[in-house]
Amino acid sequence: MSVDELSPWTKPIDTWNEIEVRLIDYLNIYLRNLQRDEVSFALYRLPLQNEPFLVIQRSQVQTYSSLISLDVSPQNGFLFAPFAITDDHPALLIAPEEVYSDTYSIARTAFKGVRADRPWIDQLDAVPLQHIQDHKDLPVFLSSDFADKQSALKRYRYCFSNFHYRVKNGDFRKLVLSRLYNVRAYEVHPVQIFARACEAYPNMLVSMVYTPISGLWLGATPELLVRGEPGRYNTMSMAGTMSILDLPASIVKGDVVQDLSTFYWSDKNKEEQQIVTDYITATLARLNAKFTCSAPFTSQAGELVHLKTDFLFSLPVGTSLGVLCDALHPNPAVCGLPRREAREFITTTEYDDRSYYSGLLGPWQPTRTSHIYANLRCMQLLPSHESLVGSSLYSKAMQVSLYAGGGIMPESDAMDEFEETCNKMECMSRFLFKSPEPEESTPHSSFAAFAGQ
Repeated sequence: MSVDELSPWTKPIDTWNEIEVRLIDYLNIYLRNLQRDEVSFALYRLPLQNEPFLVIQRSQVQTYSSLISLDVSPQNGFLFAPFAITDDHPALLIAPEEVYSDTYSIARTAFKGVRADRPWIDQLDAVPLQHIQDHKDLPVFLSSDFADKQSALKRYRYCFSNFHYRVKNGDFRKLVLSRLYNVRAYEVHPVQIFARACEAYPNMLVSMVYTPISGLWLGATPELLVRGEPGRYNTMSMAGTMSILDLPASIVKGDVVQDLSTFYWSDKNKEEQQIVTDYITATLARLNAKFTCSAPFTSQAGELVHLKTDFLFSLPVGTSLGVLCDALHPNPAVCGLPRREAREFITTTEYDDRSYYSGLLGPWQPTRTSHIYANLRCMQLLPSHESLVGSSLYSKAMQVSLYAGGGIMPESDAMDEFEETCNKMECMSRFLFKSPEPEESTPHSSFAAFAGQ
């Protein structure tokens, strides 16, 4: 059986056949039922991987008051931690009570779970493409929800002025200002969003995470905090942002920048990224790590490009994963400098509670390989009561909270920074549109097997 037969996530969802679309419907309902029953789960796909993972914890999810406290009784799981850990937003570790590590096992689990829940059966007997075909090419949000951009800009400008003043005054070398934007959405299909993000962003960690404490989050993040196992780790310094729409047409083909080596970065962007690099360098030195790092280079992440420096390092024996992550997070890419004062200023001055935006997520394995990322390019989905307990295959109404932020330097301009947050929100908001009708094709045998075709 070929990889393609088991990995529809690697191709455009618009070309999925009926069996593959049925997989999305079953998985969407199965995960919604888990959410209805307050069962924690993480559906995720690692960068450059074909297959997703699904981790489920049916018992109560474990909470932690700090990243270091994860070391007290080391356990494996899926980490989901906020920007600032508080009583309302603790660090969470979804225990791997059930783990499904490929499309086929995930599909069989969803199929069996939904079939056991009798009220849903009638919906799934119908052709699952019909709803998409009847409403193709329509947005799932009301256009009026996006109409008040000027009000959002005015609100952002006021907060920007506070941040910018403190940076220009020398109180901080850098601050990261974030904002959220709420839209009312209809007929949101979370697993379809996940599938579209997997296809669009092969180099990112794509995730769909739910716990009763955090709620439901979807995202596609390019920013690695820690990857590796005891003795050998990677991290990165990533900052500076430009949209590929602002690049010369001669170096962009479709959505891909053809020649990143000749890319020009402003002094502001280079200094912003260097601050992050210097912070990581100093932190690794303080931990007595042996490390090497690359020269800064341009890296593409979807429709955006960033300045990036890669680090490879080893730690002294006995340095725990919790200590390492606590030392590195939050770094100036999501917070500011000096760190402690910047985090306090952000949490007391920003209009919106960051919650789990710009926190951490990923598979946490203290004695094996971990993949921990910053939770960027993300959105929180807050379903209405009826979408959880009603009988519709698609949710009736949902609030979608889109999050984004950007670094504030002395040279920063409010309008430029606001547009940067808009570009970052577009990374996930673009998937709030329904897909057109999929093309006809022969069902893959792997999906036909579990779908009873």
